[in-house]
Amino acid sequence: MAELVRHQRIGLIANTAWNIFNFRLELIKGLMAEGYEVYCIAPEDGYELEVKKYCTQFIPLKRLARKGTSITGDAMLFFEFLALIRKWKFDLLMCYTIKPNIYATFAAGLYKVPVLNTITGLGFSFLQQKLVHKVVVRLYRYALSLSSHVIFQNADDRDLFTKLSLVRESNSSIIRGSGIDVYKFSPAVVMELLQAFIKVSTENKMGQVILHIVGDTDPGNPSSVREEDLVAYRNHPLIRFHGYHDDVIPFIQQADVVILPSYREGIPRAILEAMSMARPVIVTDVPGCRDVVVHGVNGYLVGSGSTEELAAAIHKFGNLSASEKQNMGQQGRTFVLEKFSSEVVIKAYLVLVKRFLA
Repeated sequence: MAELVRHQRIGLIANTAWNIFNFRLELIKGLMAEGYEVYCIAPEDGYELEVKKYCTQFIPLKRLARKGTSITGDAMLFFEFLALIRKWKFDLLMCYTIKPNIYATFAAGLYKVPVLNTITGLGFSFLQQKLVHKVVVRLYRYALSLSSHVIFQNADDRDLFTKLSLVRESNSSIIRGSGIDVYKFSPAVVMELLQAFIKVSTENKMGQVILHIVGDTDPGNPSSVREEDLVAYRNHPLIRFHGYHDDVIPFIQQADVVILPSYREGIPRAILEAMSMARPVIVTDVPGCRDVVVHGVNGYLVGSGSTEELAAAIHKFGNLSASEKQNMGQQGRTFVLEKFSSEVVIKAYLVLVKRFLA
């Protein structure tokens, strides 16, 4: 009787099923196409129903609290990871977000399971200069010393972790983002809209500017804007609040420029999606954002926290000619195709996966 060969098992862990659904599906598809079994591990939040369609199996996490700082709670999460690794006998773990990067790596170290950690951003707790920051730094230092390899999405984060002695430069690399489906986020379907905008902008100069906000507050994220801070703006005649939407393509199609005034990013996926659809962008000159925007070429960089610079950039964009706006958008599309497409990102990940599963 022929011996049954078990395919190599990869556990992919994040702090929400939403995170996996929105950022890891292309990677999962790529791993599955290579013959790996991919087990997605995260708390259930409704998006596991979609994630299940693409992976070998979805495994719910019960003990991961995104904003929790309880020592007991984190200890229980560590033991949950131990139990999962023991039960499923993973050949490799791929960890995203702070708590999986720390506690799953601790657990994997006890079972000698290789781990690829991806630092997608520093997170609220890491950026705070308080006790919680010091604790997170120490936990990261120990956890990442057990990591097989650490992946960063931008050079600024990698340099900071190296400076703090959290990682060795020789044991880390940069893979820019999680990959953009450049066929889904394509400019081909918006040409009529672009032509209409060119006509309007030529005849009426800037015309009336309307701000469309897509997204919602996030009570689970301490750095999220609070609902009470938005009340004064919700009835403004030139501001449209659309709330959260899984499909942002219709909103990008209708936009002339996409703006992200962030304080720090890993790699800003929303901006890459806009650029992939040939939309000019305006972002703050901070880590992650500056990695995707060449000032004056595919968009504008403005000072973080500067309402004056942001307003000036919007005005400057509005005064561009139609051909200048179109060229700026096409430059962004080309930039994404060359550096941030799913094919480019998945290829880089597969090189590392095969190294540790040889």
